[in-house]
Amino acid sequence: MSFIYVTEQGAYIKKKGPRIQVIKDGEMLADRAVKEVQTLVLFGGVHPTTEAMLSILDNGGDVAMMTIDGHFKGKMVSAKGKNSILRVAQYSQFANERRREEMARRYVEAKIRNGMDVLLDYHYSNSNTYRLEDPVREQIEKICDIIHTQQMDLATIRGYEGTGARLYFQEFAKCLLHGRTFPGRKFHPSTDPVNALLSFGYSFVAREIEAILEACGLDPYIGFFHEVTYGRASLSLDLMEEFRHPLVDRLVLKLFNRKMLDDDDFETRGEVGQVYLKKESLKIFVRHYEEWCNSKNRTWTDDREMSWRMVMWKQAEKLRDCIQNEKEYSPFSWKTALVKEGGEEAEEKKMEESL
Repeated sequence: MSFIYVTEQGAYIKKKGPRIQVIKDGEMLADRAVKEVQTLVLFGGVHPTTEAMLSILDNGGDVAMMTIDGHFKGKMVSAKGKNSILRVAQYSQFANERRREEMARRYVEAKIRNGMDVLLDYHYSNSNTYRLEDPVREQIEKICDIIHTQQMDLATIRGYEGTGARLYFQEFAKCLLHGRTFPGRKFHPSTDPVNALLSFGYSFVAREIEAILEACGLDPYIGFFHEVTYGRASLSLDLMEEFRHPLVDRLVLKLFNRKMLDDDDFETRGEVGQVYLKKESLKIFVRHYEEWCNSKNRTWTDDREMSWRMVMWKQAEKLRDCIQNEKEYSPFSWKTALVKEGGEEAEEKKMEESL
């Protein structure tokens, strides 16, 4: 299953036989079998036919609408894949405060541990001057140990998550090369290129996970860690915590450190100073995001190395099984991936390639 991202303004999306085609000015931009399309993502002023959209929905896919700047506006979802029994189990466990706290602890611990392993990845790299100091590492490990061993309410979990995020991002800033600065995590608005690209990447992963959860029969709007509010896909955000740092943050560091994107690729708009990717630069990001998600990127699960996209599917399936059978949930661990690759020495060699 694949995603089709249509960013070329004025492009025409049609169905021809069993295939979806994207065309502009007579040029074929994409040509995929309908049955292979999981989500058609439309940016700005592009023109899908009704027949093309219905064929995707009939095959269990969905259609997402974004602004040209990458802000999610809405989507059409297939009627297939509904699982009432599974959703009743999900709602029942959501109503169980202890279960919510248990799930939240697992998401947050995985997020913080995966973040630390991203920092260690750069620490052991010969291509980057960053080094993770022992006192910071010990603080992060202490937070993880507390979350792992102590029962606590959601407010306390969120407090530890915030502390872990502050420690992580102050170190993340030191992984940037070429004198690029990072003022700490800022969003609504993102007023610098790094924060803008982080937010953009997170929105891509969140939308992708939302579609996967729908396909697995889960309700993406009823989560365990993130508060349930109108219009927020809370379960998608829950599951995304495992992927934020090793998937999105490493891609952002790669794009800036290799100068695939630079300040000239961004522009500031509006009174609040929100920074956006320029039109042509958006295409660069989409291309690299797709390559990154579809590649085997030191991502292991169940003793198999697979792409980030397949890992997201695998974790959604694990979550479904956890909810359906009231099992303990096992988040994705990037540390396991590092160990399977051969430890620190192997990481030094790998990072030469990844940076």
